[in-house]
Amino acid sequence: MHRAQVDPVIEFVSAGVPEKQAFRQALGWGIDTDAAGRRFINHTGAIRGVGSILLDYPDEQVIVALIANLLPFDARKHGEALAQMFLED
Repeated sequence: MHRAQVDPVIEFVSAGVPEKQAFRQALGWGIDTDAAGRRFINHTGAIRGVGSILLDYPDEQVIVALIANLLPFDARKHGEALAQMFLED
């Protein structure tokens, strides 16, 4: 489930040429790298005033689950910041 299934992700634009996005996607999971080049798997969501993210750094054995009951809230930004507290530079 964490292996890229859609690479690259393409956004279709109604009045233009489809655009390649800068991320890969597994089965419902985003696959990214942080500023230090570490791979992480993530999924975000928001509904009715609640934002959330689940981040998994499998090689570093760090997982962050974050839920906040306020919007707007950049769950990815804050989730990645929390993960950095437990990762070596």
